Amino acid sequence: MGKMLLIKEFLDRMPMVSVITRPGGWGKTEAMETFRMFFEISDKDTSSYFRDNGIGKCEGDYRKYQGQYPIIFLSFQDVKGDSWESVLQKLMWVIQEEYQRHEKSLKSDISNANEVALAATIRNLTEMLANDYGKAPIVMIDDYDVPLISSALIGCYEHAAQFFGRLLSEGLKDNPCLSYGILTGVLPMPKEIVSNGFNHFVSYSVLDDAYQEFFQQAKACDGISPKDFTMVRLIQKLVDDDFRSWLDPLLNGEDTMIWIRPGRQDIYLLMIHAGYLAITKKLLLADGSLLCDVSLQNQEIAAMLQRGE
Repeated sequence: MGKMLLIKEFLDRMPMVSVITRPGGWGKTEAMETFRMFFEISDKDTSSYFRDNGIGKCEGDYRKYQGQYPIIFLSFQDVKGDSWESVLQKLMWVIQEEYQRHEKSLKSDISNANEVALAATIRNLTEMLANDYGKAPIVMIDDYDVPLISSALIGCYEHAAQFFGRLLSEGLKDNPCLSYGILTGVLPMPKEIVSNGFNHFVSYSVLDDAYQEFFQQAKACDGISPKDFTMVRLIQKLVDDDFRSWLDPLLNGEDTMIWIRPGRQDIYLLMIHAGYLAITKKLLLADGSLLCDVSLQNQEIAAMLQRGE
């Protein structure tokens, strides 16, 4: 049944735009593929996937949404580079490929679009698809935060935040040609994106109860993947002597407590969202903050951070 009931929970909530964040390897891309297979208008009959399991057995009118929407599906997994120009170039390739997938709706070539024009491409494609299908599309963006992390590492984060704030705001905010938007990533939507106009969404992070049963927590592990190296480089910018001392009991196998305050982004929260710390117990306080007991998920990464490598 797995991810099938994820669709039911989404339809029960039905926010205009959802931002679902979980650590890498927790099944976000699989979830997006499930959403896509369920909602997308297709020449192939996909109803058999849903008829006898999961949502097909639920009471209610959930099946009426199946196969009813054009889908704009973008993966930003490889939208990164060693300069802002290379990040933009890769973003343009990703969006151009999706334009070409919808070739009957394609009205223009975006391969030479400047930065201002590129920021309007998602909205433009929603308008084209809504006109052709008579139905506003669903926009799905997997790994939305990869270009932001890449930009932070090459020193152009503020410019990237302004651009992606415009891209997401134009495409997903107050857009009459949008049915829903679904974004996934590791990091919660940065405040810099929100301040640049993208502020109408509902966020579901690893700290929230919503969707928890559909994303499996990775087992504690050692070793460092290529994706980990990128995240570790970002975290290393925040490491200080206090943090290294704080890691000592965790490296000795003990749990420790942290206080997570609303609206604050710090190294401890970044470690949780990256999946390097696991929450073993949490208590919601009256001011909306959380007291959390945490344990270490990856000894090798923590040891690297402590050594300052």
